[in-house]
Amino acid sequence: MLSSVLAYLGIRTGLCLRCLHNTEGPACRRCRVGFFGDAITQSCHDCHCDKRGTDPARCPVAISTCYCDPLSGQCPCLPGVQGQRCELCQADHWGLESGGGCSPCHCDPVHSLSSQCNEADGQCHCQPGFGGRTCNACEDDHWGDPRVKCQACECDPHGAVSMRCHVATGECECRPGFTGPRCSRCARGFMGTPPMCQPCHKECFTAWDATVIGLSNEAQMLTERARQIGAGGVTEGPYADRLVRLNRKLERVRELVAKRNATLAEVTRLSTLIDDVRHEEDELTAKLEQLERALSGAEDRNNAQSFDLSELEQDARATTAHAGDLDKQLQFIKNSDFWGAVESIRESAQQLQEAERQAHHAVEGWTSPVAQSALRRQHAEEQITTRQPEFERNFAENDAALHTLRGAVARLDLTRLNQQVCGSSGDIPCIDSTCGGIGCMDVDGKAHCGGMGCGGVVTTAASAIERSNIGEQEIEKAMVELGNILQQVSAVKHKAARAKARSQDALGKANIVKKQVQNSGEHLRDLVKQMKEFLSQESANPDSIEYMAGRVMQLSIPASESRIATLTVNIKARVRSLANVDAILARTADSVHQAARLLREARRARSNAENMRNATDVVKEALSGAKFAQMAAELAIRQAQSNVQDTRNALSSMESQIGTAHADLREVMRSLAAVSRAVDGLKLKTASNSVAASKANNVASSAKLRATEAKQIWSHCTTTMLNCYRIRQYVFMDWSQVCVALWMQSTAE
Repeated sequence: MLSSVLAYLGIRTGLCLRCLHNTEGPACRRCRVGFFGDAITQSCHDCHCDKRGTDPARCPVAISTCYCDPLSGQCPCLPGVQGQRCELCQADHWGLESGGGCSPCHCDPVHSLSSQCNEADGQCHCQPGFGGRTCNACEDDHWGDPRVKCQACECDPHGAVSMRCHVATGECECRPGFTGPRCSRCARGFMGTPPMCQPCHKECFTAWDATVIGLSNEAQMLTERARQIGAGGVTEGPYADRLVRLNRKLERVRELVAKRNATLAEVTRLSTLIDDVRHEEDELTAKLEQLERALSGAEDRNNAQSFDLSELEQDARATTAHAGDLDKQLQFIKNSDFWGAVESIRESAQQLQEAERQAHHAVEGWTSPVAQSALRRQHAEEQITTRQPEFERNFAENDAALHTLRGAVARLDLTRLNQQVCGSSGDIPCIDSTCGGIGCMDVDGKAHCGGMGCGGVVTTAASAIERSNIGEQEIEKAMVELGNILQQVSAVKHKAARAKARSQDALGKANIVKKQVQNSGEHLRDLVKQMKEFLSQESANPDSIEYMAGRVMQLSIPASESRIATLTVNIKARVRSLANVDAILARTADSVHQAARLLREARRARSNAENMRNATDVVKEALSGAKFAQMAAELAIRQAQSNVQDTRNALSSMESQIGTAHADLREVMRSLAAVSRAVDGLKLKTASNSVAASKANNVASSAKLRATEAKQIWSHCTTTMLNCYRIRQYVFMDWSQVCVALWMQSTAE
């Protein structure tokens, strides 16, 4: 930040102002936050942390990425998460999607097939008969203690709602009219045999049910009272037999009540049993109350005796301890010097007297602490009495001042200040005001001042900051686009270098063709010489001379005179047109340099904008410069790409023409070889004719002239290609393809 401010003021610091390739630091030697790798080799890569398993504290919302290790790229994982990007749960863990780390599976080690669970829902793979997420419960349609055994529910399909039962008791949920642990019996109030259970007569069953319910409630009360009596510990003595009989009767009552569908005789018997139980319960209650009173008195006496015994024990322990001390002193006196003991006793007596005197002095006399404390207390009371009126007067004055301040605060008008700061007059309650005000709080307990649609300083400042952030984002976007443009320029340069290499290869091929043409010329001269020697022989007959002339006339030159002339004119015109290459290259270079300069200015403007967010004009100017730089760079790239494409086309045409020239040259060489063989054959003939010799001589001269013209054509073409190569060396970019293309186009015409 400081280096950017100094650079904006024109002060040079030597610090790098804008690092590329995701680097940062004074010398751009380390990867930027959120990247890792080697900044020196420009290989800083994005962390790419998986936010589901990465610590949220290391993933700030402002930079939309996470911090990772700057060297290894390891992201900071939540508990139970692994992987360089924190994208996997650790072994025996699940729940990456929760965003709070992976939780242990905790699969039951006995009832599960493995310790690893499903990473999505945490379900363990259970053995047959067991279920639950961790396989620590019974499977569906089973019940029991999984630590002991799980049993099938076996619910009746006709009477049960479903085949599932209670996991602890095994009882099934029955349909209306069915009952029993398996729902295999008709319920109370229904008759018949399952699954044909019909409701009983409504009025009869209602009266019967009311009687049974009343008996059940009384039996329940008696059972509870019997349980309370049994809890008192009466298990032997004169009431033990009666309690046993009472429990038996209660058990019989419970059995009869549990049946519910009992007969009238059983109900009568149940009533008799309940009356007997109630009578015996009353007698036992009276006896129990009498025993409780006697027991309470015995407990009181026992407590008193226990307290007396405790005091006696304390006295005995104190006496024993004192006797032990005396015994120790006696043993000490026996085993020590008698006069020394007497002297020790005398000193102890003096110390006791001194302690007694000091205690007496501390309690009695005007200088004793007790007397001094009394004097201080009396003095404090006198001070309170004297200063009480002054205290009351000061209190009244302070109360009046407080009342005055309250009135001033009540009259204080903060409407204008609240309007300027928050955009609201402040006379509206905080709960109803959308703009808030002084002293207003939002639901989170934070100060509420300003907001959307509100004026005031707070809202204006927030809007300015938001616009500055938007401008900064635009500059970032422009910088990224300019970086891409630079990469495209680099790619164009690379392609131009490749085109240069191809042009050099084409030039080499042209030189080879030139050498082949020169060799062909030498061979042709030898052939003409042999033909002259043959024709100069007087033994050559007319048939041989005519045959030789026919073979020479059959030779075809790759280009006619008119074509050669046209080719020469076109080559010269194309060479003259190359004079504009320097200007084109200069303009292209200027465009590239201008794009680079504008890129640097855009970076400098962005650096200034980062340090002066509220300077809106600077942001706009930087954006305008960045856009202009981008347009200029794109124009330069398009022009360079067009030049490279033209060069490629010219190079392809040149290669095609060179291939054609090779084919023509091979055809000429084959023709020359045939003529050479014909000359060798004619040398064997001895007949000659002067007229035929003269004619053959003319034909040979014509052939020699054609060969010389062909040699000149190839020489001129080679010279033109060399001139193009020199022009390529003079121009700083690869334009040799243009020369070759021009020559090839002229040749094609």
